[in-house]
Amino acid sequence: MKDNAIRLHSLADATAPIPTSRDGLGFADLASLMNASPSPVVLAGDYTGRIVSLIALQRLPGMLRTPITSIIAMLTRPIWRGKRFDGNTGTNLWISRRRPRTFGDFAITTAEDGHHAALDYNQHANPRPVPLITGEAAALGPGVFIAAMYLTVMRRRITLMYFTLDR
Repeated sequence: MKDNAIRLHSLADATAPIPTSRDGLGFADLASLMNASPSPVVLAGDYTGRIVSLIALQRLPGMLRTPITSIIAMLTRPIWRGKRFDGNTGTNLWISRRRPRTFGDFAITTAEDGHHAALDYNQHANPRPVPLITGEAAALGPGVFIAAMYLTVMRRRITLMYFTLDR
């Protein structure tokens, strides 16, 4: 964990590379990275999304988790393109790069910590079970964010995945 702490500190630097699925970071490392974000998040426009880590693979050893996560991230990349932010609302971008379809609308507020953007999918346009999803995004640098997706079940928040957003 000590080596990861040094690595996470360098990732929070605006000049550091964006975390990827190939980095093999687990949920604890990614949560620490999000919590280390020193500045409030301002999101506007379209961002490319990339999966970094998934809950279903967390119990696997890193030598298995990392390549499997990378394969899943590569396979989903042509399907989930990222997110669009417009003021206090946003949506997910799907399929086409030029004319993406939108699905999964959310409201944007400031998280309780005052440093992250909170994404609330409990919107009338979303079918079940999408309204059970929430998320948070934290700035890593100019135009680069680390984000988490959560599912709320019986008042318990479960982290489903971490992903990045960048221009």
